[in-house]
Parts: sequence; C-alpha cells; structure tokens
Amino acid sequence: MRPAGSKHCKSDVLSGTGTEEKIDMSIIIATLLLAAGNPCAGSTTPKVEQCLTGDLARADTELNRYYATAVARLTKSPTGN
Repeated sequence: MRPAGSKHCKSDVLSGTGTEEKIDMSIIIATLLLAAGNPCAGSTTPKVEQCLTGDLARADTELNRYYATAVARLTKSPTGN
C-alpha cells in the first residue's frame, strides 16, 4: 500500500508495472465478474476456472483495445497530425 499523500507515477500507470495497479485491476475484474453472476455452469473447479479464464482473456482484450484508443487520443497532437 502507498503511504498517505503519495502519488502514482505516470510511467507506472502507463506501463502497468506498478504492483498496486495490477492488484487494483484484479480487484476490479473480480468484482465485475462477481456482479455479473456465474457465467460458467461447470460442475468442477477446473471446468469453471477454464471458463473464467476465457472470459478474463476476452475482457482483457477489450480493455486493452480501449486503453490503446485512450492513449492514442491523449498522445495525438492538437493539430491532428
């Protein structure tokens, strides 16, 4: 945990290298999966884990697409070049 008043470094956030950022993202993803209910009807732990791994991979791909779009918009020059 970061000390009170400390700030995230822009390079940590953009590179995704900060441990806390990874943990925060894991908590967000887990919360979203729990809120959506159990989309996997497997009766054994390995079957459910396999299903959830696929869901996580799809969500990660979508998140990366949005992230790349946001970075592109933020780094785009004001003149449109």
